Amino acid sequence: MPTSTLNLRIFDGTRQLFSAPAQFLVTITDGNKTQQIRNYYQANEITFDLPFFDNFGDNYTVIVWADGYQQAGFAPVVLSDQYAKTVDIMLIPKSPGFSFVNARWDVVNSRYPFLGSGVDNAAGASRYDNLLDQTERSLLKSLAPV
Repeated sequence: MPTSTLNLRIFDGTRQLFSAPAQFLVTITDGNKTQQIRNYYQANEITFDLPFFDNFGDNYTVIVWADGYQQAGFAPVVLSDQYAKTVDIMLIPKSPGFSFVNARWDVVNSRYPFLGSGVDNAAGASRYDNLLDQTERSLLKSLAPV
């Protein structure tokens, strides 16, 4: 039977290849609803050789799970016997946190000028830094689109 190649890459919530040691439960089901793979892997890049049917059976579903992270997947992943297909899956922590490391005052002020409206730049920066220190969730709500 001919085969097709699937390259799976697993990313973390920072858009980097998953670096922490983890056990990834990978489930791959073909378009015939037959489970082809269900196993734990430690690598963040895995290559699978899967059956090629030359019909709707080549519409695969790929699901990845790791302890402490939300399950994620993609479908359909249409495979071919002519070329390899790459699928990128991002796992998000079950309890994600906020990170404003790239949201410094100059960047935020230029994108959201209302945060510093009515005050000079130094006062706006001070107000923003205080808000970051006190309640990141309040800041996140103020940046949400209306």
